[in-house]
Amino acid sequence: MPTSARMVAVAAHGLAGSRTDLPHAPLSEVEWFDLVQGCTTADLVGLLAAAAGEGHLPVTAGQAEELDVLAAEHAGLSALVERHTVTMASLLEIAGIDHRVVDGPARALAYSGGALHEVRPVRRVRVLVAPARIDDARALQGLRPAIPDGPVPRHERLAVVDALPGLDPAPRADLPALLGGPVRLDLDGRSVPVLTLEQQL
Repeated sequence: MPTSARMVAVAAHGLAGSRTDLPHAPLSEVEWFDLVQGCTTADLVGLLAAAAGEGHLPVTAGQAEELDVLAAEHAGLSALVERHTVTMASLLEIAGIDHRVVDGPARALAYSGGALHEVRPVRRVRVLVAPARIDDARALQGLRPAIPDGPVPRHERLAVVDALPGLDPAPRADLPALLGGPVRLDLDGRSVPVLTLEQQL
């Protein structure tokens, strides 16, 4: 079974009606390395850990130990991204800038049960704002508190992007006019506006 097929099976773990099959025996070290690397790139480490933890994916003792460490690291990073999302959303709300969380923690709408960072870890998040407020939103990014243990690596920073890039909406168009009302999602005890699941897809 190629690595790509194993990754599809991991991604489908827990989905009702899935016809994918996970390996029935522990993978070789080379196969395991390829699967872990692929799942890390695709943010599937949480699902890989769940499949192994529930006994659907047999692993060796060494693979289980490696997966536990990796899953904990990704869950911690995901929780950090979630807190940054709440901070940025709060700053935008205080400034009166309508916005929507595009991805990252907003993926929680696709999963039921369990914290998102335990199921589908996230490494980044993007936020949509109307073009008329894009400069104001970007200026706010400099106000985000620094992380106690050091700066955020570039690939983990929040990115504020134009609403529906490529469609060139009118300069004064607002998000409700373009996207409809937001869905509210509870993150770290705060209600944050996110794109609907259909819009995310």
